[in-house]
Amino acid sequence: MLDAKALLAQERSEPGETTAVASLSGLHILLCEDSSAIATLMTFLLEGAGALVVHCANGRLGVEHVLSSQRRGEEPALVLMDMQMPLMDGYEAARTLRDHGYARPIAALTAFAMAGDETKCLEAGCDFYLRKPISPASFIAEIAGFLDGTQDSAMN
Repeated sequence: MLDAKALLAQERSEPGETTAVASLSGLHILLCEDSSAIATLMTFLLEGAGALVVHCANGRLGVEHVLSSQRRGEEPALVLMDMQMPLMDGYEAARTLRDHGYARPIAALTAFAMAGDETKCLEAGCDFYLRKPISPASFIAEIAGFLDGTQDSAMN
């Protein structure tokens, strides 16, 4: 059986250093991902790191969720946005969120690694870029590193 805490413990680089497990504790994260298998894995890892995850299967539902959360004063701390989704792709969803005042981080999730894809994601309003397939052992550490300001905008 897959154990999220064991996978995340692999991120320890120095003896005694805390892992990314605690660094997402209590964060509300919106995951916009149309693949149920990928969403299940990411949710498992994020929740294993202590995050509270809401999943939306497309960009339109993600935008609706954020706008509803804004009205309640409960915006997600982070949006993980697949860039290739039906109904409303991640590019349009990120632009729409920025147009409606969402100022918190948006991470682009994409399987594309072509020249210019990162720039396209950043220009759409994303703050950083995560490539799929994700590495379970580094996924949480990459997110935590960006949120802590210790990672570059593009991550593998």
